[in-house]
Amino acid sequence: MEHNEKNSIYRLHAEFCKTLSDANRLLIIGELGRGEASVTELLSRLDLRQSNVSKHLAVMRERG
Repeated sequence: MEHNEKNSIYRLHAEFCKTLSDANRLLIIGELGRGEASVTELLSRLDLRQSNVSKHLAVMRERG
């Protein structure tokens, strides 16, 4: 594997880890793993504020 390819893989890995580095994002991912849910459903299940859930969903959407 070329040095540049290796660096690119490590950068992608680091970005992925940053995406998962927040406990609330992990909670959201856990809930979504059970099936689709609206923001309203996530709010009631996780006892989080709407702005907080929306922010985390936006971060995850941006990072794929």
